[in-house]
Amino acid sequence: MQLIHLQKIARNFDKLVEIVNKDAKFISQTSEVVLSELSDEVKFFLVEAPYVDKDYRSIFYSDFSKRHKLFERDVIRVHLYSNNINDDDYSDGYLGFLTLRNTPGYHFGRSYINPKAISGVEGFIMLSEFESNILDQTQKIKAFPWMQQDINISRCAHVAAWCIMRYFGQRKKPYADLTIGEMAHVVRSETRKVPSSGLTMHQIVQLLNELGFSMEQFKRKIPKLVCENDTRDGPAQGSTESTKVDSNMFDIIIHLYLESGIPVLCGLSKKLHAITAIGHGKIKDADEYIQENEISTPRVIDSLQLCSNWICIDDNHAPYRKIHKKPCLENGTYSFEDIDLIAVPLHDKMYLTPKDVLSLVAKLCEEKSDVLKTKILIRRVFLTSSNKLKKSSLHIEDLRYKKYVKHLTLPKFVWVVEYSTPENFKNGLVDYRIVVDSTATAYDNDAIIYFQSEWMVENPSTERKFPIEKHISQQITGNLEHV
Repeated sequence: MQLIHLQKIARNFDKLVEIVNKDAKFISQTSEVVLSELSDEVKFFLVEAPYVDKDYRSIFYSDFSKRHKLFERDVIRVHLYSNNINDDDYSDGYLGFLTLRNTPGYHFGRSYINPKAISGVEGFIMLSEFESNILDQTQKIKAFPWMQQDINISRCAHVAAWCIMRYFGQRKKPYADLTIGEMAHVVRSETRKVPSSGLTMHQIVQLLNELGFSMEQFKRKIPKLVCENDTRDGPAQGSTESTKVDSNMFDIIIHLYLESGIPVLCGLSKKLHAITAIGHGKIKDADEYIQENEISTPRVIDSLQLCSNWICIDDNHAPYRKIHKKPCLENGTYSFEDIDLIAVPLHDKMYLTPKDVLSLVAKLCEEKSDVLKTKILIRRVFLTSSNKLKKSSLHIEDLRYKKYVKHLTLPKFVWVVEYSTPENFKNGLVDYRIVVDSTATAYDNDAIIYFQSEWMVENPSTERKFPIEKHISQQITGNLEHV
């Protein structure tokens, strides 16, 4: 039996490469590019070897153990620290870990890295709490799962689906929590699964449906002139089951699901690639946006317009990479328009899509309410649980309104539409709020549970309404974490 060996080193990439590549190649030139994206917050490495990683073992026995060339069946873990490492307490300054595999080209296996450990990460991201055990000491890490493909069993689409599955598997126990190898074998395929040539979006959707998710697909409508010469294919290829929406609505749908804390699997057909969107960057000052665009007449501005980038998990780069709103010349970066197909893992009690919600709200409230026609308002839309909505009522100052929300009978999830003046939006405050039943359909005129304006709370389905004195309340947050 091999003894676990721990070696502490101050941040020194050359020394790290020397240590981990002593007996076999665990770091290559491409790996060093990822390591170069570690932030200055990372000041020490703790190298743990050997380490048995369940995800690597799952592909080792399905692939590498069958090869003529010998591969290491154990991996090396590199723990990241912001402080000098304390042998008595490994939790001080802990920022997560990287798993290094002896797999050619792509060496990083299952890794949980706190956003602080990656350069330039700022914004609002989905994070879950994972655990790491070092000599029987349990460390906690807030992260989004990340790994690289191994090329033969897992490709970019497998990894994108695995990240989503592992994220939800940690947060919601009913969801499956398979290894990357187990997941690859669940995929339906008419040809051999090893070596893999990648997955279509249709296969990804089938896979995640079988793992307990209720999947929805959307496809960006491409102008006809582009479509005639479009040869897009590969991992992002879709199916006839995708809902086609125009380009602007397509971006809004992605953003609304991100605001809801739901990761979005994105297909980039032109680049034959798949990634997972998990959050968005900083929000621009609303007044600044209004001045830049010379907006002077009353209108509703979607919060997407104040966002310059989304944040994604991409197996070709370090985690928490930016997707820019506009095409960027920076090598290897993506823009919103590169994404042409998405798959969204939903709960089976989430019926209404973002497009349906916006259509219902526009028809039943925005077009009828004089209040929403007299100001420039920022609109923020998201899904949340009924429990979070009721907890948010603690911050409502109007006692009658607070009591009403606390005693509402609600579905498990609701869509919330918040409207704020630019000043209140900047301060995290809401002027008007609409709550919509997520289990309704696009044709239900009674889908709106209530609408709160400056003077009144109205329930359209029961025709109940009552006056309120203090309508300003705090934004409902918690789906994403500010980093």
